[in-house]
Amino acid sequence: MNKTSRENRGSGGMPIWLKTVAGVVVFGLLMVAMIFGTGILNPEETADTGMQFADLPPNRRAEIAWERRNWKVAEGAFREMIEADQFDGLSVFNLGYCLHEQEKLDEAAEMYRRAADYVDYASRCHYNLACIHALQGRPDEAIDALSKAIDGGLDLRRRIQDDKDLVSLHNDPKFLELSLRQFINREMRSANR
Repeated sequence: MNKTSRENRGSGGMPIWLKTVAGVVVFGLLMVAMIFGTGILNPEETADTGMQFADLPPNRRAEIAWERRNWKVAEGAFREMIEADQFDGLSVFNLGYCLHEQEKLDEAAEMYRRAADYVDYASRCHYNLACIHALQGRPDEAIDALSKAIDGGLDLRRRIQDDKDLVSLHNDPKFLELSLRQFINREMRSANR
């Protein structure tokens, strides 16, 4: 064995690259153990506080559940928040989104209609209502809602063609007209800057 081969081997004769790979694997296993052991993936407790998940305030439970895309748990937390403050427009909107993700479309539509009364959320609510109407096979209502979203200032140029919920509208002449209107509105805003 020449000097170079000895330098590429650590103590015990194991090649350095193998030690590095083994170290990465061990690190990965430790990370998995830490994640599962500290509650990052366990909804029953949270790593940041050590508290039981159920003992956290509803806004924190909603945030954690949202990050994990656990829509059912988030739904419960948002319902709690709305019960405490019926005028919490953001929670109403977010509850609608949780219901939408769980395909509880009628309930989601009701929450979006309710949240649309709040100016800050109106155009996003109309957009999401359009998605629901399209999914439920109601193209005229979907186009109407999209029109309201555009009128409210929501920039749909990227979303409108890529959103899977709206695929059923793509061949509708009204949808194509709406897409063109969105493009013209954007160009006019750009020209006025």
